Order: sequence, then C-alpha cells, then structure tokens
Amino acid sequence: MPKVREHIRAGVKVREHNRWGWGAHREMAIFLGIVAVVFVGSTAAGSSDGGTTQNPRPGNTGQYPVKFQDADQKRPLPKSTVSYPIPWNRG
Repeated sequence: MPKVREHIRAGVKVREHNRWGWGAHREMAIFLGIVAVVFVGSTAAGSSDGGTTQNPRPGNTGQYPVKFQDADQKRPLPKSTVSYPIPWNRG
C-alpha cells in the first residue's frame, strides 16, 4: 500500500495517508465475491436433499419434580476437622 506524504494541494494542506494501489478495489471485490460464494455453498451443502428436511425440535427430557434415589436415607452429620479447645500457649 503506497504511502502519500504530507503536501499542499490547491492551497490546502493534505495530511499523510495510505492509499490502495491501482486495481486493488477490483481485486478486493472479486475476493469478497469468491468468499461469499464459498460461504453460501457451504451452508447449502448441509443437507443432501436440497434443504427440505427439518431438524427435530428439542423436547422436554426432564421429569419434575426432581427426586433422588437415596433421598429417604438419613445423611451423616458433618465431622469437625479440629479438636477444641485449641491450645494457644505452645511454649
């Protein structure tokens, strides 16, 4: 990409800027057209019968209210990880 230096044109100061080369706009348009064709072709190739089949809709797989198998058993009480009283004078 050519760089245009700062200059004065018709009494107006033109800032420094970059400029695309000759033919670059045409080449970019061709490239974007190819990308669009590939994208559309890849989305249309998803179904083999021309896109007439529909994906199945999600159904309800859960059963409510939720019940756990061992819910009627009593849970053990938590055990303390330290023994009290804690001796602070360890000297």
